[in-house]
Order: sequence, then structure tokens, then C-alpha cells
Amino acid sequence: STFLLIFFLDYFKMDLSEMESHCYVSHTFNMLRYIDCHKCVKDILTQSKDIQIPKAHSIRELIANSDEMGLRFPNERYRLRNQPPSSHPSIKEEASSVYPFVFENVFVLFCKFLEHKLKYGSEIEKDIYSGMKIEDFVERLLVKRCVSFFGKKNRFLLRTGEIGNDNFKLIGTDDEEPPLVMRDYLTLDEIKLASFISISSRSKNQVTIGICSLQLDKKGLMDYQDIILGKSQNCQENGYGPKPKKNCSEEMEKNFHRRSLWNDFYSHKSPIYGQIDKKGVQCTSY
Repeated sequence: STFLLIFFLDYFKMDLSEMESHCYVSHTFNMLRYIDCHKCVKDILTQSKDIQIPKAHSIRELIANSDEMGLRFPNERYRLRNQPPSSHPSIKEEASSVYPFVFENVFVLFCKFLEHKLKYGSEIEKDIYSGMKIEDFVERLLVKRCVSFFGKKNRFLLRTGEIGNDNFKLIGTDDEEPPLVMRDYLTLDEIKLASFISISSRSKNQVTIGICSLQLDKKGLMDYQDIILGKSQNCQENGYGPKPKKNCSEEMEKNFHRRSLWNDFYSHKSPIYGQIDKKGVQCTSY
């Protein structure tokens, strides 16, 4: 949140209308001058260097989209169709100004993640990610979410109104089953990435930003992998510590490559449990 605030305040130097177009087009893809020079990153980002701001929806289209949501609202008075006509201009302005805040190093992480999955992922993952542009991936991380997803048992409410728990580990694997399929919902790996995206919209003199928090309630998954030190988790078999020079199985190769994405992102090597310099950990900020 601190980095987001600094990034956000920097844009208060310009008008809000300027901030929208500049942030969406110019800032995002001009970062190629100074970010990671990894070939896969440049290859993916340069595909989107000419991206344009999408055409805004009319108020009729917005109301129709709202009505298509099959979920019942706690209070139907807040449906767009029930708002007075006098509020329609501000509703349209807020909706047309919605865009994601994504930091440059997060774009690098996204690109390396796509490269990793295209090499080591399941056939389902490879099929979905094949040819995907970075803006398509960001959109997927936003629109393929559940309505709610929480707790150790992965209790969920889907966009279709279905409720349940568990089975999220199977999304994107050969064992996935409807309704929890990757074509419609995020994998656990993607949910971890989606938390790095903030959503912003503006109206008159105010800007609203939605931010996700860490998810540490699922042992060995998502943010737990990078923050919590565990004996069963922080081991060489899972890609932690130095990579062995020989006798490295295909599964270990995959795990070490996956961990390298996060080592690079946080500029901090993943330690093996029992081989941690406690003094060094206490003095490290990331």
C-alpha cells in the first residue's frame, strides 16, 4: 500500500482526466526503457505497446450488464436500474474511468509466470495461456474471480450463485471438474498474482482504489509460500535453497524455476528451513 500511495501521489501533479489516459497507455508500456531486459518480458510487453483505451459503455449497456449478474443483491435498491436518472452521468463517468493499477515489476512477474506455465504447466494451462497478451492476462485475473473465496476450507460463492468449498487445487489440472474449471475461474497460482492488482475509478474530485490483502490461511499455498517459514515447505524438493548441480528431477527443475520467479520479484532468495540466518531475516525488508 505504501508503494501504491507513492505511485498514486505522483500522478496528482496532473489533472484527473490526464491521469486516466496517461496511466493507461503511456506510462504502462514505456517502462520497457528501464525494466527487466529478460527476452520473454520484452517479447510479451512489446505485443501490447500500441494498446488503446477501450470505448466507454453507454448507461444502457451498463444497466444491462448489471442486470445480467445472476446474484441477488443484499439490497436491490443499489442496482443500477434503480438509480435516478440524475445520477446516470456520474455513474457513466465512474464506470468509464475504471482501470487497473499494476506496478512495473509486477508486469515483469506476470510475463515470467506466463513463460513458466507455457513450459512447465498442464495441458489445460498451456492451452489457455498460448498466445495470451499481457492485457488479456490482467483482464483474466480480474474477471475470472469468484464473488467470494475465503477460509482454510476454500469456501466460495461463484458468479453463478453456486456455493461450496475445497477443490480449488484441481483447477487447471487434468482432474478439474465443473463448475471449478480454469476456463471460468482462476487457479490458486493466479489468485496469488491477482492480489497485486489494484482497481481505481474516479468521479469529480475523488479517486477510489480497491486493494487486496495477503492470503496466509492456506498452508503451503499463495502468499504463505513466500512469507511463512515451514519445515515441510522450505525444503529443496519444493525449490527452496540452492539448486543442486546434478540429480535434479524434472519435478524439482519445475519447482526451482517457479521459486526463481519469486526470488527475483522480492530480490530475496528462498531459504531452506534450518539454514536461516535469523539476524539477516530480521534486518531484511521486502
